[in-house]
Amino acid sequence: KVILLLGGKPKGDVDFSLLHPYFEVTIKSIISYGEASQLICDQLQGFGQLYKNDDFDQACFRGFEIAEKGDIILLSPGYASFDQFSNFEERGNRFKKLVQNFELSAID
Repeated sequence: KVILLLGGKPKGDVDFSLLHPYFEVTIKSIISYGEASQLICDQLQGFGQLYKNDDFDQACFRGFEIAEKGDIILLSPGYASFDQFSNFEERGNRFKKLVQNFELSAID
């Protein structure tokens, strides 16, 4: 099952309701973050587990918290990174760092 991290700075119309058919099959949870967080939750209300976070790091920590063995935490934001980061590379590097730190703390 996939824990999907969605969010960022809204740009244009994105219809996240297209994810509805995947909730029972593939997506375990969606964790929204950033400026788009409420918009994402509004579009997906009533379909599976939704978690709203304003902060990217907190969204990642929520994913680590709810993940079970075999789950995949997938960063597929759907929106630009400019609400909390300079660019998409900075956001991706931050995600990698958080995952690495989490893995190290899980070993201890």
